[in-house]
Amino acid sequence: PIWRPMRKLEILTYICVVTACLLTVGLRIEQRFRPAPPSEHQAAQSLKGHRLELSGVDWSASDLTAVLFVNSHCRFCQESKPFYGKMSAVRRNQPRRVRLFVASIEPVATTRRFVDDARLEADGCYQLPAGSGLSATPTVLILDRNGVVQRVMVGKLSEANQAQVIDMLDRGVL
Repeated sequence: PIWRPMRKLEILTYICVVTACLLTVGLRIEQRFRPAPPSEHQAAQSLKGHRLELSGVDWSASDLTAVLFVNSHCRFCQESKPFYGKMSAVRRNQPRRVRLFVASIEPVATTRRFVDDARLEADGCYQLPAGSGLSATPTVLILDRNGVVQRVMVGKLSEANQAQVIDMLDRGVL
């Protein structure tokens, strides 16, 4: 008699294990065929060709506008401050041709502290909503006279890419 209850318990355990395995395999297969969510880089790239909305900005006031999307806690944003300083110098030397804005999902006061700490001369600081399409920091956006994003550069830029951005801003040509 003792082997009968043990056998029923054993069978029930096997059924549970097999069911759990089948469920796990089924969920893995379902996940494999589901489209992956866009990466932060892809999300930022999706802004290309679209108008960026920043409250009160008249995009036509300059040939090109650079928008830095940063986060004060981002190590790569901190490391990119010398590059941002070069961008700021181009803006200072050619205010009609180039403007520079700094945006973040952080409060404007936090972004201004970042700008002040980096000794940047920015035309404005903005807080973007979390669903703006930007999440990866740092990101550099280059916009035309209509506020349409023409270039998107995500992450800490190489020396060559930094030189390319500075040249583009200096010439005022995409």
